[in-house]
Amino acid sequence: ELFWALEARAAASAAAAAPSGSPPSPRGVQPWAWTRVALEELLRGLGPDAELGLLRQRTWVRRLERGEVDAARVEPGWGEPRAFPVAVWPSERRCLGLEGRPREASSKCAPVMLRCRCRDGNDGGASSSSAGLSTAGLLLKRDAGMPQEQQVGQTLRLLERLIWEDAGLRNLLEQEKLRPEDVRATYAIAMTGPATAIVEAVEGACTLRDARAGARGQAGTAERGTLHDFIARHNGSSELARALSRLPAPAPAFPGLS
Repeated sequence: ELFWALEARAAASAAAAAPSGSPPSPRGVQPWAWTRVALEELLRGLGPDAELGLLRQRTWVRRLERGEVDAARVEPGWGEPRAFPVAVWPSERRCLGLEGRPREASSKCAPVMLRCRCRDGNDGGASSSSAGLSTAGLLLKRDAGMPQEQQVGQTLRLLERLIWEDAGLRNLLEQEKLRPEDVRATYAIAMTGPATAIVEAVEGACTLRDARAGARGQAGTAERGTLHDFIARHNGSSELARALSRLPAPAPAFPGLS
């Protein structure tokens, strides 16, 4: 994420200085030059593979931001030979390019929803076979309020991390055979420019607008039911028993659960 933070800061500084029409600084030194220097210093301190992965990630994201969708697809330009990390994904996961067509979410800032082919680092030798491959989601957002959204998101992620550092809570998770990642309630955001960002996609999530539209389409009024019914609708058969075991008592009926 530090790589993208420096990229975004450099882009924001350059954009702010461009409209002023002020002449270049003496000896060609620009006020925002330190961000580019810091970025190159960061890359120099990495190993060749890590540096190459970050540069590939930047190229791929810029293609998408410019709308060059075909140039970001798995084939013919990317795939396993050019696998790269994504800042908002787990560190062991590698992206192999865009799969399918991007689609625009029906929300206020209308982020572009992307589906990417990927593999996890623990797949080892499966990289040459489709057996170790899967897909994961990613959002591309453009909004003037993205810096504030990222700040809020980072604060929540920090608080969540502090919570799960508590020994008692970690013991509770171990007793339930869970990891902090299994109960994570936050998502990652990486700024790629002054008002652009890539956002970790939460599987199965939908916008509030879609949720409201779905509820109206199903019933015309808010649904009524027990908490048991609500949990059953939002958990698969393998997770339902575990979710129900956490209920302290029989659940009363609650209106509006949908």
